[in-house]
Amino acid sequence: MKELPFTRLRANFPKSRVRSFSNKIVSPCDFQPRVLRTLQLALQLEQAEYNIYLAGAEGLGRTYMVRDFLEKHMADLPRPDDLVYVYNFEDEDRPKLLRLRAGEGKQLRSRLAACIKEVIRQIPHAFEQDGYTKKSDLLLQKFTAKREALLEKMSSLAQEKGFSLTVEESGTLTLFPLVEGKVLTADEYEKLPEALRRQMKAKSNRLMDTVFSTSRQVEKAEQALRQEEKELVRNTADGVLKKLFAELEKIWAKNEQVQKYFAGLRCDILDNLDKNPRSKKRFLVRIFLPATP
Repeated sequence: MKELPFTRLRANFPKSRVRSFSNKIVSPCDFQPRVLRTLQLALQLEQAEYNIYLAGAEGLGRTYMVRDFLEKHMADLPRPDDLVYVYNFEDEDRPKLLRLRAGEGKQLRSRLAACIKEVIRQIPHAFEQDGYTKKSDLLLQKFTAKREALLEKMSSLAQEKGFSLTVEESGTLTLFPLVEGKVLTADEYEKLPEALRRQMKAKSNRLMDTVFSTSRQVEKAEQALRQEEKELVRNTADGVLKKLFAELEKIWAKNEQVQKYFAGLRCDILDNLDKNPRSKKRFLVRIFLPATP
């Protein structure tokens, strides 16, 4: 038995046995007319919920065949819109879908990222400006003056009734009985006649009702101060946001969906500002940048 030379392992197929010969690249669909008809029908169905299941053994070129077919038909079709998912500020488990013109998805993402970078930089800087600090100091001075006036009113009223009023740092009010202008200690108070102690106790109870009524005015003034400071912080930050978002809102002025997203984003930033606006910490801003599929 002779050894088979490697030259005989090559198959020679005579051209005369082929009906026609061409150098043209043949699409796999040409050998699958049924598949070709199905794909052509699929392109004519514009409704949703229609799908094609392509089966076959591994290595037959299914993916290549479908891609080759679609690329030829897509060449003459207009580019589809960009579909961009963004954060839903009303329901975080259901992202919102924005429809943009082709190519605008990446533009929105890059421009918004640059905008947010400036937001993080400029908002803390705005709270260091003289305009903000002067307004903040003015609010504090206004509250301090009102608080001191109310405390002086309570103290004067207490002295008229024969008591000394002290206000601790925690806000606790305490009345001490006065005898000949001198504050009595606990031991001295216990040595007073019982009838006098009962009389002082009744007077102190009536006085405390008036003092508590005035102290509630102080609490309301503190609440008003906190609200005014909160509005000042929000208005200052919103001024920065209006300036930074102006260009974005102008570019997508005709897209109502994008405008609503910008509005929700601005409100979310304002709702999550650092509680201490003058601190050097970066603001806790929840930003959800668009991501194109």
